Amino acid sequence: MNVFNISLDDACPKKECNPFPEVIFWCNKLIEKYPNIKIDFFTSAAYCRLGEDPYFLTNYLDWVKQANELPQKNYRFNAHSYFHRRISVKFGNSNNNEVEKTSEQETKILIQHMIGEFNRSNFKYEKVFRAPGFHIGIAAAKVLTDFGFIIAGNEKYYNLLKDVPKLKYLVYNWDMNDDCNLNKDIFAVGHTSNWTSNYFNEKIYNRVLKVLESREFEFKFLSEVEWQEI
Repeated sequence: MNVFNISLDDACPKKECNPFPEVIFWCNKLIEKYPNIKIDFFTSAAYCRLGEDPYFLTNYLDWVKQANELPQKNYRFNAHSYFHRRISVKFGNSNNNEVEKTSEQETKILIQHMIGEFNRSNFKYEKVFRAPGFHIGIAAAKVLTDFGFIIAGNEKYYNLLKDVPKLKYLVYNWDMNDDCNLNKDIFAVGHTSNWTSNYFNEKIYNRVLKVLESREFEFKFLSEVEWQEI
């Protein structure tokens, strides 16, 4: 039986990314039909875009409480870096390259700050990491592996990182922007941020439902999936 997982990036207190209530509404509709479905969210510890103030989780403890109170049977949260955007002007004008060009020492500091913010806010998370926009460098992959994280991303970055010792890497294969015709394990990826093309709304819900109705699946969280070579 094939595995099915759905994961959604950018879940955070920012209004345009907050999964409560619309995204959770459509996720709960899936759970009504498939009580064992597993849904992963990816959350930055202090989400911000360029030019805006960070959304430190310690400043939004009510949001953390909402996240923590979602049923663990169906929902898990994972790490989506510290800020989500560049940490220095030397890395260019990007909202997605926080861990793409960092050294091992720079990455270590970022991950320590991320974990510290998660812990101070009592945010429950699994040791699965997806880099913003999948942009991740070899140095960062080494550090995250040393910290015990599974890395979730795409085929392009897997090919860049596959020789990192002890790397555990999960590759998504459906972005939900079109109908899915895959006849194998499906790792679907989308967003809670409402400006993205695969924002999890009614349209994407119906697209996912069509796949789930096509055959039987085994549902797993990303933390439960064996790392894969492709």
